[in-house]
Amino acid sequence: MISYNNIYNLPEYYDVAFSYDIKHEINIYRKIFNIHVPFEVKKILEPASGTGRFLTSFPKYGISITGYDISNPEVDFANAKIKELKLEGMAESIVGNMESIKFERIYDAAINSINSIGYILKDEDVLLHFINTSESIKRGGVYIIHLDFCPEKYPVVDSVNEWHCERDGISVNITWGLSHVDIKNKLSHQYCLLKVNDNGKHFEIKENHTLRLWFYEDLKEFIKKSHNLRIESVYNEKFEEIDRKGEITGEMGNLYFVLKVL
Repeated sequence: MISYNNIYNLPEYYDVAFSYDIKHEINIYRKIFNIHVPFEVKKILEPASGTGRFLTSFPKYGISITGYDISNPEVDFANAKIKELKLEGMAESIVGNMESIKFERIYDAAINSINSIGYILKDEDVLLHFINTSESIKRGGVYIIHLDFCPEKYPVVDSVNEWHCERDGISVNITWGLSHVDIKNKLSHQYCLLKVNDNGKHFEIKENHTLRLWFYEDLKEFIKKSHNLRIESVYNEKFEEIDRKGEITGEMGNLYFVLKVL
């Protein structure tokens, strides 16, 4: 059994492993656009766009999209899919870092899919990301972050997610779990194991990930310091609006935070 060490450098397997249907997510994003953006959203930006799931989906709704990712193999893989689907001109992927990349103010909105922003660990980098992203979006547009927070009680017992995906003769069993939490430094140490059957060739991809441990108070503080954003609304996975005057914790699951660009 062969063991590899970076799923983001093996996009053909990463793409299969995360090939679940994203129509529900796209519908939520589009509803938010309709409710919270005072003009038609025609062009969006996606940080950490990976292998291009959203890049190849939003053009079906007449929305062009630019994605960026730190992984060259994933960018190349996404652009190959875009070319195969003849979506050039409506979608593109480029190499970029969430901590530093900045665009002209040409986008109507931006989206950051589930917990991708967690890979920015330092406070100063998080703040710079919010500032740069807000300055890349037209005033009145939105930056939607799909994120979960630290649960009130740690350690989390049995915090393991397992699922299975397959396509074109490639079968992947995925285990993603929590190793431990560093409350003091606001870090979540996680592990990922992919058991792959590539047309009869069996091997594992396994590695550790360190993500920022988010708290709602921290998000509010970063937004305040950015000066260009405000929290407009928060929705859960059922697209029910959350009362922001109450407590917002990890027990509420993955939430969509709508940040208005001022």
